[in-house]
Amino acid sequence: MGAVLIADAALPLNLSRQHKEVPSYLAFSVAPNYPSLVQDLERFLHPSEISYFRGLEFPLRRTSFLLGRHAAKQALAAFLREPDPTLIEICTGTFCQPLVKYSSAETPELTIAHCQDAAVAIACQTGHPVGVDLEYLDPNKSQVLKSQFTKVELQLLKRLQESDENSSYLLWTAKEALSKAIKCGLTVPFEILEVKEIHQTAARAYVSLFKNFSQFQAHSWIEDPHVLSITLPRRTCLEVNPLKALQAVAFGRGGQRNEFT
Repeated sequence: MGAVLIADAALPLNLSRQHKEVPSYLAFSVAPNYPSLVQDLERFLHPSEISYFRGLEFPLRRTSFLLGRHAAKQALAAFLREPDPTLIEICTGTFCQPLVKYSSAETPELTIAHCQDAAVAIACQTGHPVGVDLEYLDPNKSQVLKSQFTKVELQLLKRLQESDENSSYLLWTAKEALSKAIKCGLTVPFEILEVKEIHQTAARAYVSLFKNFSQFQAHSWIEDPHVLSITLPRRTCLEVNPLKALQAVAFGRGGQRNEFT
């Protein structure tokens, strides 16, 4: 029963634009929660989501779907101040982007990502683009990722003070988060999402700028064994490290819930 925490488990993302707050919440869900989530579907899924989940055949897809929905319902419940997340339905758009159905006049933007052991979701002010990607660092896949990068991007990676594996995942997540922010997903040629600059802003924290989408920026953090990227409009400010929340809150490092640091 403890895994199905909703509004109080989401964290404010503390976005701002031109000195005005951009309402937004972020939430995580992790694989160890999966068995209890299956037991408590009726407490957080909309009836149509329950039907969809029960029709899924493959275990990995069932896990990723449920963790993603759990994270999303936490973020949405906090944003909408809705104590009953079963009243919120998450549908799928033409390009597989998540769409929120709810009784309010306006519904928030929603972006979801999952990897092998966790999922993350962000609910954000209507009309404010946002995209997120979360990856588990797998050294066996880094060369596959690098094969998708441009010559310019490969040169950028050489300048980073990160391992080959970490830098490859950092770049991949930045580009995938952009594809979600512009709501096309990975349906476009990957080179269109080319990164032209990467700047280190703190220890294991980076900001990427894009060649063809100069109005966007991607914030990325590396906290072993994960890489998280959030793509936002370039003039939107984000000054916290959400990935530390995953390490400290979702996986219980330190045993207590911690705020962003």
